[in-house]
Amino acid sequence: MTPSDHYKNILRYLWEVELPQLHEILPKDLLSLEMMLTMEEPRYELRSGEFIDVNLSELESLSKLVPRLLHGTVLVPFVFQKRKGYWVFCGSKLDQWIVDAVLGFTTCSPFLLESYEPKSYYHQHQVYSFKKRFPSLTILVFTYT
Repeated sequence: MTPSDHYKNILRYLWEVELPQLHEILPKDLLSLEMMLTMEEPRYELRSGEFIDVNLSELESLSKLVPRLLHGTVLVPFVFQKRKGYWVFCGSKLDQWIVDAVLGFTTCSPFLLESYEPKSYYHQHQVYSFKKRFPSLTILVFTYT
C-alpha cells in the first residue's frame, strides 16, 4: 500500500464514518413554534435519535416575541454554526430576526422583513447570551475547517 492509498483510506473513513457522527447533533426536523405550543410535552428529535425536551417557559417567552400570526412560520430549534472564530445563524430571515431582536440588534417589526438587514455573523458572547435565554431551543454546531 502506497502512502497515497493510505491517505485515501483515511479520508474515505472520515467522510463515511466521522462526518455523519458530527451531524448527529443536528435536528432531524425543524418544528414550527405553533406546533410546539400545542404539544403536551414539547420536544424535538436529533438525527442521532435522541429527543430534546423543550422548556415550556422558553416557548412561552418566544411566543411573546413574535405575533401569533407568525407562529406557524417560526422554526425551532435555532442552529448556530461556528466558523473560523465567529458564529453564523442557520435559519430563515424571520428566525434570524428573532435572534437579532433578543440580542438587541433590531427594533423593526417582524412584518417588515423586506427592510430588515440581518447580521452576517455573531461573536461568541452574543451566541451564548441567546443560548442562555433559550437553552433547550438552541443548538451549537462546531465545524472543523
